[in-house]
Amino acid sequence: MEWTQIKLYTATPAIEIVSGYLISHGLRGLMIEDAEDFNDFLEDTTVHWDYIDDELMKLKECETAIVFYIPDNLQGLEMLGGIRNGIEALRNEAPEIDFGRLAFESEQIKEEDWETAWKKYYHPVRIGKHLVVCPCWEECELDDGD
Repeated sequence: MEWTQIKLYTATPAIEIVSGYLISHGLRGLMIEDAEDFNDFLEDTTVHWDYIDDELMKLKECETAIVFYIPDNLQGLEMLGGIRNGIEALRNEAPEIDFGRLAFESEQIKEEDWETAWKKYYHPVRIGKHLVVCPCWEECELDDGD
């Protein structure tokens, strides 16, 4: 099955309102990209972490966006059309809130790309002298005596 990834650019103060609007139109599993939120995370000294992936560091300067996925079929296109038609009305309902540019960007995604992409992060791991944890899709070669 094919999917369409939609990125809706907005502003930090409007994240909750726009997210609520999308949820009310049947979307679930929204992903939020917000530089302000990420910078708050970096400045929080109560969190114990020692490494942040370089890919994540790009979030320091990203434009605020809400990412969601719709099926690449007629039903998905109708859903997106309804969202597009009503999203500008949010700006009129709350003129005191900065909604940003409310622009849409789309990208085609194949389900196969999601289905197995996570497997690349899991490989056989030796735990101690006699225990090896091996995912079922990986080949596990043991040394003599194991």
